[in-house]
Amino acid sequence: MRKPNPREQKVLRGFAGTPEPWGLFVGAGKVTLDSLLAEGWVRPNTDPNYPADYYEITPEGEQAAYL
Repeated sequence: MRKPNPREQKVLRGFAGTPEPWGLFVGAGKVTLDSLLAEGWVRPNTDPNYPADYYEITPEGEQAAYL
């Protein structure tokens, strides 16, 4: 597993244990989102209690946030 860059780390650390809207992460655009998705650190929301356009951190993302 590679170490996330500073922007990726900031996003990963911003997750509060619940799905979050991507717009919450000011300064993190499509390139950052695509990178986090490709690494498997975040995934589209699977919880029916939250909107479909939210994202959730994966167990791998939780580990990567503090590398």
